[in-house]
Amino acid sequence: MAYLLDADVFIRAKNLHYGLDFCPAFWEWLVIQNAAERLFSIEKVGDEIHAVADELSVWAAARGQGFFLRPDATVFPALAAVSTWAGGQRCSADGPGASRVSESFTGFSPRPPAFALSYLRVGVLTAK
Repeated sequence: MAYLLDADVFIRAKNLHYGLDFCPAFWEWLVIQNAAERLFSIEKVGDEIHAVADELSVWAAARGQGFFLRPDATVFPALAAVSTWAGGQRCSADGPGASRVSESFTGFSPRPPAFALSYLRVGVLTAK
């Protein structure tokens, strides 16, 4: 099984416990797992990382398209399916956990799960 990382995984790792200069083994492990086709991210995440222009963006730029996957024709139908599913979720404003549910859909991006669906056998890993 391969894993698909979202931007939060990279950003929190850099900012909290696995700084590129403090724990280079973590970042090398990501590269090794990618080379073994066990770990990827998506182009949109790469774009988000590159927008900051820091040491993480330099690291990400060196990874290229083999790490940050570009969408292909199989992603677009999956994107529509995930968006339809997310839009159809009914959440009660007064039910138990309602605030957590509504927060989880705020800023929801269907891209990572769409990539996971289109490539099958891919899990989605977030830092939350």
